[in-house]
Amino acid sequence: MRNKLLVLNLILFAGISLTAMAGNSWITNFEEAKKAATDRHLPIFAYFSKSDTSKECMRFDAIVLQKPEFQNLASSSLVLFQLDLPRDQQSLPEEIKKRNDALIQNYGISSYPTVLLLNSKGEIIATINYDKGGAEKFVETLRKAIGK
Repeated sequence: MRNKLLVLNLILFAGISLTAMAGNSWITNFEEAKKAATDRHLPIFAYFSKSDTSKECMRFDAIVLQKPEFQNLASSSLVLFQLDLPRDQQSLPEEIKKRNDALIQNYGISSYPTVLLLNSKGEIIATINYDKGGAEKFVETLRKAIGK
């Protein structure tokens, strides 16, 4: 009986965690992100990163993206899109490499991390730069850009 209660509690906790994360999941396919932005009437937070090689991306992730201030805003006001360029580009399917290269060229991405705020058509609303000040300052800048 005790084991059944433990299992039931774990299932309940997992369900609550997944529900809390559902509005805040990263989309890695740009066409899907545009569709979600259209369906939800929200802008796209496009994050271009090199998460396994760029110290700046790792720092940005820890200082901003993992913080509740950002996550709370993102879950209700943004569609999250990430284009991540791993160290081992050879492991990516050719279709994804071509898609990534086209987006990087289209938006003129030359440094990482880069954050663009886009409308549902993929047009740039704003480039959001990270300056010192942590998640609070970044979220404040982001709120101004989206009008919230």
